[in-house]
Amino acid sequence: SETSIQGLFAAGEVVGGAYCGEEGASQLCRCLVMGALAGRNAASFVEGMKSTMIKEHEWQAVTSRVMGFVSRSWTESAEAVRKNINKLVYNAMGPIRDGNILEKTLRELEAIDKKIYSFKIENPSDLQNALEAENMLVLAKALLGAGFRRQESRCPHFRSDFPQRDDNWFKQIIISMDKKNQLEFTEETITVSS
Repeated sequence: SETSIQGLFAAGEVVGGAYCGEEGASQLCRCLVMGALAGRNAASFVEGMKSTMIKEHEWQAVTSRVMGFVSRSWTESAEAVRKNINKLVYNAMGPIRDGNILEKTLRELEAIDKKIYSFKIENPSDLQNALEAENMLVLAKALLGAGFRRQESRCPHFRSDFPQRDDNWFKQIIISMDKKNQLEFTEETITVSS
């Protein structure tokens, strides 16, 4: 499925829909099939492109982002922050989730967000870790924010503080970024047609 960003394709639960009752190998099959479809669609998109020339305003934004990291002389290790984000998400977003842990982890991620531009960049590997940490932070806040908002248990998404399924919560959570690059969460009721 193509996202709202032209040429960016997605696969899996992120494209919406309900995947209840699917566990283990069944989910792996869905992942492989949807990944292959997204890959084919991305390849077709690239083949149909007339030009791969990047416009100046497009590369200037990327250059300024990279230079934002390189021009600072701080001492925070990007690799350590990246590993910390990984650990926080792993501990909070397992098969059994708890609202208090999700909320605490979201606060910890916000604290990391405040120091994201204090990375020490001395070589290309440091820059790669810094860019990965920044992207991982956005994704982590999106995952935990959605998990915190879903106050029910459904299929593989189990909340220990909301152990029952709530059919009033038959919704998908839409995550987007506002003009200030802050995450916005909206809920959309899923309608089932027969």
